[in-house]
Amino acid sequence: MKRKPNSRSLSLFVLAGLFLVALLFVAGRAIAQQEPWRELAYAHDGNILWHSDAFLTGQVQVVTNDSKKDHQPVISPDGQTIAFVRTFDYSYPTDARRNSELMRINYDGTGLQPLTNNDLVESWPTWSPDGTRLAFAAGDVHVMPVSAAGGGAPIQLTTGLSQVENIVWSPDGTRLAFNALPSGAAGEHELYVLTVAGGHLTRLTQNEVYDADPTWSPDGARLAYETGRPPTIHLIAATGGPSIPLDPGYIGYDPAWSPDGARLAYASPLAIYTIQSDGAGRQKFDSRLLYPFQPQWTTDSRHLIYGELEEQCGMGGCFGSGSVWRLDLESDHRDALLESDSGTISTWFEWSAIDDRLTYIDEAFNLNARDISAASPGESEQLTASVAINGDPAWSPNGYQLAFSSRGPSDYSIQVSDMDGRNRRVLTPQPGNDWNPSWSVNDRIAFTSNRDGNWELYHMNTDGSDQTRLTNTPAIAENDAAWSPDGGRLAYARQQNGNWDIYLMNANGSGVTRLTTSAGADRNPAWSSDGTRIAFESDRDGNKEIYILTVAGSPGNETNLTRRAGDQSEPAWSPDGTKVAFTVVDGVVTLELADPTEVLGFATTGPHPQPAWRPVVPELTPRIWAPVVRNQ
Repeated sequence: MKRKPNSRSLSLFVLAGLFLVALLFVAGRAIAQQEPWRELAYAHDGNILWHSDAFLTGQVQVVTNDSKKDHQPVISPDGQTIAFVRTFDYSYPTDARRNSELMRINYDGTGLQPLTNNDLVESWPTWSPDGTRLAFAAGDVHVMPVSAAGGGAPIQLTTGLSQVENIVWSPDGTRLAFNALPSGAAGEHELYVLTVAGGHLTRLTQNEVYDADPTWSPDGARLAYETGRPPTIHLIAATGGPSIPLDPGYIGYDPAWSPDGARLAYASPLAIYTIQSDGAGRQKFDSRLLYPFQPQWTTDSRHLIYGELEEQCGMGGCFGSGSVWRLDLESDHRDALLESDSGTISTWFEWSAIDDRLTYIDEAFNLNARDISAASPGESEQLTASVAINGDPAWSPNGYQLAFSSRGPSDYSIQVSDMDGRNRRVLTPQPGNDWNPSWSVNDRIAFTSNRDGNWELYHMNTDGSDQTRLTNTPAIAENDAAWSPDGGRLAYARQQNGNWDIYLMNANGSGVTRLTTSAGADRNPAWSSDGTRIAFESDRDGNKEIYILTVAGSPGNETNLTRRAGDQSEPAWSPDGTKVAFTVVDGVVTLELADPTEVLGFATTGPHPQPAWRPVVPELTPRIWAPVVRNQ
């Protein structure tokens, strides 16, 4: 006979479970009251995060974890332009993706321009001798024309190679030398020469050692390169043939042929060497740090510009120090062109120089330039800056997805992901900048775009289909669209005659109505949950402050909500209509409308957190749990 369950014990267990749930519910409400910023999405350091109150943990959920890096700069032969690689790393919960494009900027910092916009992962850009073409690696070797209008279509010249590196043009611009892994092979890099005008590929080396870093002789007949581990310098004919050691018994890497063809320079631990191409006349120039590298000749063949790098380790960990020097080969005098003992140079320490100009990557992976025409170099000028990659978070009506704007190498697009960052997808891949998404209860996403040459409002389905233009005002800019709670209208900011005001329109773009008429800039409207009021920012009193207006009220019914020093912007209304969150200089603040006492929610380092309240999600309310008692 089966034993019957003890109903009293089960009842006590159920009551204990109910009591525990009640305690958790009360604790959750207390936390929510003490920390009213929970359930807010916001932008921080160029990424999207949100404060989660799930399971009463209050943890910060990272939705995006993206970064921008500029690297591999190379100065054009005339010294007027710098080409470089701009890489965006997009980190997902399940994997990571990379998007790299070639960029160009004038040496004075003007004219930043993307040269490519494709799915390739570009690297190792190098200018042709006449400055009209760029060769680069992207799996295989590609060449593209470059003009004042930008980059032309890349032409793929090889097939099946991998890890293409150290691409260099022949002096006459007809061939390329580089090192790569052979097609379908695992092992070490080999040396290749490629004819640009026909794609004819010649493999120069075939062995089991590392062959890399070729440099052309000025007549284009030979190549010097490093081979083996530890490396030594060898010479080989550009058409192929036996490899000849240049300086047997000496470790050497990064060879460079002088413009007059008389000597080669190469780096070695603790020294830079020069030597004649027949192996005679070796000269040693001691370096300051352990690893000199990348010697480059000036056009007069009298000076070498080279880098030095050293990693030092102690109880506090390891750090690197680096520098760039100009060496006078006749007097052995050195000028310090760039020095760092505290990490102001990138860990990659990438740089490029010609006679009087130097460009390099700093520790924040931004591009810098410095005039080195004098013995004492001028101040460095930062040419590129960090960019806010992701911003403008907007919740889906069910609170499980986020739309946001995301920066690529040249443009912003509207993207959507689950609230944990999964299932991320691009909705607007078209050229142009797409910003400020707003998600309606009818599953339409409104956004701002300049794809047609002017800032206009558009809307689309949540899968990116049916993208429809709502405004068509070539002389007027529209921005900051916000759906009404019922999805029937849009509030937005419109700039006309140099002044921004708040407007309304129907969901199809009709029925445009002006709501504010102040002389200040009124921006970023946000609806109350009942659809009767709109909060917005305005600088009509000299600084940005948060105002509230009644939609059905008479013109001018605008109330200053914040009245404080400093700027307050980007208002967001809580789902229950009792609070407004907004941005201040050091973070996000929430304000109770019934008792306007500001509470600092959290600090951010970015200038525009753009807070967005998560909609009320019924599924997240506490549930009563009890054991299931089955009939026995």
